Amino acid sequence: MTLWGAFSNGVAGLYAASAAFGAVGENIANTRTPGYRRVETEFMTLMGGTTADGRELGGVRSLTRTSMSVQGPFEITNRTFDIAIDGPGLFVFGPFSGGGNAIDLRYSRAGNLISIRAPNNQTVGYLGTETGLYLLGWRLVNGQVVNNSLAALEPIPGTTDDKFPGQATVNAELIATLPATGTSAATQIFYYDQNGDQHSLWLHWTKTGPNAWSLQATDANGAPVGTPILMTFDGEGRISSAPTISIAGLFNLDVSKVNQVGSVFAMGDYTQDGIARGEFITYEILSDGTVNARYTNGAVRPLYRIPVVTFMNPNALVAESGNMYRATVAAGEPRLHRPTEDGIQIVPGAIEMANFDLADSFTRLIVTQRAYDTASHVVRTVDEMAQVARDMKS
Repeated sequence: MTLWGAFSNGVAGLYAASAAFGAVGENIANTRTPGYRRVETEFMTLMGGTTADGRELGGVRSLTRTSMSVQGPFEITNRTFDIAIDGPGLFVFGPFSGGGNAIDLRYSRAGNLISIRAPNNQTVGYLGTETGLYLLGWRLVNGQVVNNSLAALEPIPGTTDDKFPGQATVNAELIATLPATGTSAATQIFYYDQNGDQHSLWLHWTKTGPNAWSLQATDANGAPVGTPILMTFDGEGRISSAPTISIAGLFNLDVSKVNQVGSVFAMGDYTQDGIARGEFITYEILSDGTVNARYTNGAVRPLYRIPVVTFMNPNALVAESGNMYRATVAAGEPRLHRPTEDGIQIVPGAIEMANFDLADSFTRLIVTQRAYDTASHVVRTVDEMAQVARDMKS
């Protein structure tokens, strides 16, 4: 190898060590950056030709890549809108228009979300990032994902003034004991109408014969609601008439657990499926990515589902500012997953931190510095040898 070849090797070593040093420095600078993916530097030989006697001239070239497949540690925050991915994949972010244009989409492991405003709405906030990108998810219909395509993704509200409209009572169940030796009994129940308003009813039983009773419902003022209903029992006190009755067409009442025994009326339990109107309290995010809304009436309504996207070659994604990554042809087509499938789940109330070890980074820093010093010694030595050759006199 000639002096020029040795000089080229030394310079190539300086360039490679500089690139590695820069990667280690970037990692250390992002120690506390949520979702940060460590940058790694790989080295490969560089062949630059051959000498007159057939020996190859070479050097080294550095290649920097992002390590997307290694998961970082979780930091528990217990904040409502902090989420992390346990397993492979990334969250999908994009403009307010949603996932209709794949070129506008970005991907990230950073789940430290905030509420940002929509371009045309200053009262409702949406989950997103400091850079103005919106977290995208599927809108649920009756609790189910109807369209699980990329184009169906849309921004997820982080605040809302939506109210729970109330749910009318459809079915109710009564557990009670009528006195076998008595002649009358009464108890109070309630139901909800379609507007979520609660109404009270009184149930009055009047004995009409052996093992036979007439049930009449009345409102709070004592006015009859519907017509009397016949209830009969067998010799052991079990109901022998219809086990389910309609209360004036308002709702169905299961009376299969009403019996006739003893001498005292006893009210056991009453349940119904109606729900009162409610005001929005907060959102909650579940491990399957479901975004629920909770209301003051205790109701819980599933509204959205957060997907996770994977790529065949995630290391080929291109890094952008704000911990975002852009898809490339080399990365492959994005594949959407519902969390809890394929070993992927959402960790609510936590964020994923940088996926590198700080102690290991300092070790790499020392090794890289020594490599740089060694390459600089080579360059200086070759320079001195060249000066000797220059100063030689014939």
